[in-house]
Parts: sequence; structure tokens; C-alpha cells
Amino acid sequence: HQNLQYGNQSQAAAPAAPPASSSLEDLVKQLTQRTDASIQNLTTQMGQMANAIGQLQAQGSSNLPAQSVPNPNGNVSAITLR
Repeated sequence: HQNLQYGNQSQAAAPAAPPASSSLEDLVKQLTQRTDASIQNLTTQMGQMANAIGQLQAQGSSNLPAQSVPNPNGNVSAITLR
């Protein structure tokens, strides 16, 4: 039968795979770029948070007295009604 062959068969050589190092280098480069972008975003957000906290502290210090004011009623006694 023509589909059954015995003995030494000559097969065409499989195409060579591209070197894995180049694709690995590309993956590392992409990961590095994404990490750098994430760090830049976090740095920007931290700066924005620091500015917001500074503004809140400035607003809060102008609204609150430096020292507490004593209660003008003095001692207050609680009364329980039945």
C-alpha cells in the first residue's frame, strides 16, 4: 500500500523556531515599561494626596481654636425622670 512505508524515511526538516531569548527580552521590556508607568502614576497620585492633605490641614487650622473653651455652664448634673 502506498501510505505504508517501511525503512528509512526522509522527512523534511522542521522550520527552526525563533530564538526564545528575543521574545523573552520583549516580554521583559514590556514588563519594565508597564512597571515604570505604574510607578509614575503612583508618584503622581501620592503628590496629589500630599497636596490635598496640606490643604485640609490649612483649612482645619483656621477653623479650630488653638485651645479649647471651657463650658460656661460649669458643672452639669444629670437628672433621671421616671
